[in-house]
Amino acid sequence: MPADPDRQARYDVLRQRFLNDPDFRATVTADPTAALEGVLGSLTAEESRAVADIAATPRSDDELVAHIRSGGLGSW
Repeated sequence: MPADPDRQARYDVLRQRFLNDPDFRATVTADPTAALEGVLGSLTAEESRAVADIAATPRSDDELVAHIRSGGLGSW
């Protein structure tokens, strides 16, 4: 988890929005870097690796949701 409480709060919003908003999920899937930077600002190296994982591994929406819920994308 990020040490910065404000960043963690943004992660929490991001996670819930991703899990509950299919349109936002499609936006993240289509361009993960732009979508995450829109919520988080600039990405850390760890976050960039998580984005690369999203982009490199094709998954269905259900698989992405399960992956995030399992902690598969780091902090979120």
